[in-house]
Amino acid sequence: MQDIQTIKEAFDALMMQRSSLDMDEGTDGDKLEDAENALDRLAKKAQRPVEELAGQMYTAYCEAVGGVAYDGKPLPAWPEFSTDPTKQKQAAGWLAAAKVAALNATVDTPALTPQERAKGRSENYHSMSSEDQWAEDKRLGILDWDGK
Repeated sequence: MQDIQTIKEAFDALMMQRSSLDMDEGTDGDKLEDAENALDRLAKKAQRPVEELAGQMYTAYCEAVGGVAYDGKPLPAWPEFSTDPTKQKQAAGWLAAAKVAALNATVDTPALTPQERAKGRSENYHSMSSEDQWAEDKRLGILDWDGK
């Protein structure tokens, strides 16, 4: 989604530049408008899965807490919750969390090579923080530099 936003910003900058030029023929303007429409459709299509994921996460949360808020009031379903003007800050929070979840779900964590496995590294080695990787390598005695 960030890539689409970056492309959209670049396209908008181009459009501003082009609008200052004389486009008597009209064909350039039509092509640019078609490209902008296609980009808008792509951005909406990319956003849809994030909104669906946010709804699924919110629904799972509701089920986990018994369908009631801290004050005992029933929690609304996602379609109602996400469009309630008084809940926009919370809905934005669920959308932000869903974006992070979607990004993390699409990041491929490399599998251990046979050599790494033979050294005794954990299966989740590549998803560890660099500090934890360093500590594991030190524990295994495979550091070739002490970092000092």
